[in-house]
Amino acid sequence: MNERLDKLAEEFLQKTRCGKLRWEQGTFLPLSDRVNESFLATLGEDNSVRFLVSRLQMGENIRITLTLQTSPQAKPTFVEVRNWPMRPDGSIDSEAVNRFRLYSDLFDAAKESTVNVDEEFGKVEELLRKIG
Repeated sequence: MNERLDKLAEEFLQKTRCGKLRWEQGTFLPLSDRVNESFLATLGEDNSVRFLVSRLQMGENIRITLTLQTSPQAKPTFVEVRNWPMRPDGSIDSEAVNRFRLYSDLFDAAKESTVNVDEEFGKVEELLRKIG
């Protein structure tokens, strides 16, 4: 567990919700029942600090990974959370559930910031008007 990266995730979520942090879409690879999406935010004048949030879904199992790289030469730091965090004794790890919620919220906010919903719906509505 990387508490410093968790703290950064909270800050990235706040900045994203306020519209101060811009994300760009990464990859989207549909593979049978598996979906992989990622979103990238960069910081610094030279955009050398890179923060990537990725989601991999296989059936009901979801894995979200956060990766931070402070320069092109730096080794990336990452943390991964899963939606079914169980302890060895079979009980639910509530701290891990909270972390998953944070990362899931960040992923959703990053995704929403890359899509202009009003513009997309406007295009569809215009096409429907054209066909009568």
